[in-house]
Amino acid sequence: MREFKENPLVRCRNSSVSRLRCGKTPANTGAKEHTAPLISPELVRKFMLSRYRRVIEFGHSPGVHFFCVDSDDNIDSLIAVWKDAGIDIICPFEVQAGMDVVALRKKYGKDLRIWGGVDKRVLVEGLRLLTEKTSD
Repeated sequence: MREFKENPLVRCRNSSVSRLRCGKTPANTGAKEHTAPLISPELVRKFMLSRYRRVIEFGHSPGVHFFCVDSDDNIDSLIAVWKDAGIDIICPFEVQAGMDVVALRKKYGKDLRIWGGVDKRVLVEGLRLLTEKTSD
């Protein structure tokens, strides 16, 4: 499946690629209830790491500076493998899946860019309360 996603991107040679500055890919880790990935770091390293690297190397050639993985799961155990591949942004950093932004910032420093890290359930509840108060 990764080859299916990887090859068309790597073969793409149109001029719009040279204008990209950030590449984003879904992680599709298939987590059970979002608490942990169903694929181990060892399997990601064995079957996916070379493909991630190939896409990232392709992106670097025209000047893409950042690469992002999008996952709604607790993917703490996969971050080191993704960083080895050259991925430097993780989003949305799902708090409700157990992602701890503070702990991971301490672990990886500023080399790992974090997009998100906000509990969306709180935002939804806050919006509901705001709507109730303003509609009175």
